[in-house]
Amino acid sequence: MKRIHFALLAAVLALGFAGYRLAYGGPRLSDEERIHQAIEAARVGVVSREVGEIMAHVSRSYDDGNYTFETLRGLIAFGLRQYSHVQVAVYLREVHVQGSKAVASLDVDAVGLHAGGEQSRYRGALEVHFVREPARRHLIFPDHRWRAVRMDHFLDIQDAFER
Repeated sequence: MKRIHFALLAAVLALGFAGYRLAYGGPRLSDEERIHQAIEAARVGVVSREVGEIMAHVSRSYDDGNYTFETLRGLIAFGLRQYSHVQVAVYLREVHVQGSKAVASLDVDAVGLHAGGEQSRYRGALEVHFVREPARRHLIFPDHRWRAVRMDHFLDIQDAFER
């Protein structure tokens, strides 16, 4: 009986240690690195044409004066359907973090290929405003995630990709 209690205690301690390592182990990324990861993940979402992956990095409170979260989702979904292939390169110039807000200045080179072979292209600047929002890591542990709340010059991108 003592062996069973000891084995259960050892198992509970091992699970506790594993949970702690999962939650707090490993290197912590800076806010700038987290923002860079969010931008890269959204870029990959565009290239793979996954609207959900793109929108995972956009705040539900997104509002740039022209679009809200829902209208932006619809616009992106419609836009990706117009092109058989999309390629995007993003060059992060700088990130300014101030408390729970941040602004990332980017240079973007985006190309969309229509089914007929013609292409649309945008080369230019984009400023993305972020806010730090509560999130969960591994569904359990409290954390935060940087999400876009506004994009400056987004209408320039939209104009470049209109047929």
